[in-house]
Amino acid sequence: MANNSNGKPTFTVSTDLINDATHVDNNDVLEEIVSAARATLAAGGHVVLNQEYENAPPDTVAVFRTSADFEKWVTDQNAMRTELGKPTLGNR
Repeated sequence: MANNSNGKPTFTVSTDLINDATHVDNNDVLEEIVSAARATLAAGGHVVLNQEYENAPPDTVAVFRTSADFEKWVTDQNAMRTELGKPTLGNR
């Protein structure tokens, strides 16, 4: 976690990490991402999801500045996970 120019924490995570952890059912990694994101938002910071590339700068996929926005994303992810028969996130 880094601080942004306002001194607030920023948690940046790669969508590749989320996708890879989902693909191999590594729920511990996914739960840690959700936990770190919640802690960052609770501290007044924001969460950034980036798509990373080998030969180009990352693209920002989403920025969550409020807990409500992030929790909406978690709810959407859980709906997809339920459809796939996977456990839901954010229960710890």
